[in-house]
Amino acid sequence: MIRDGQWLRERFGSGTISRMALIQKQKDDGRVKNRLGVDMLRSGGNARATVTERLVLPRVIDVLEAARRLYKHHEAFVALAQKEGWATEDQQQMSEWELVGADLQDAFCHFPVAKEEVSNCV
Repeated sequence: MIRDGQWLRERFGSGTISRMALIQKQKDDGRVKNRLGVDMLRSGGNARATVTERLVLPRVIDVLEAARRLYKHHEAFVALAQKEGWATEDQQQMSEWELVGADLQDAFCHFPVAKEEVSNCV
């Protein structure tokens, strides 16, 4: 393990050296869940980062309003689907609702990085 970062500075020039941690949690059924953490706060990486956008999760009222709009415009949606040819053959299926939830907690497991920023990822 390189503790002083000398090799890293020689290899990459400048950048941010951040600690990483692997957190393992054993589930009740015996499976092991792994999480990788990068501590950009202590290394100062957060202070140097510029975030132009951020993910804003929907509120409960947003989900309810979307469901209301779908219900209100359902017939127009079905008519458009039939007109454009992407309606299902089963009209009963077109009138059924299905809600899907997504867990975005682990959505950003991979970080695309520009070549000139690689030194900030060590």
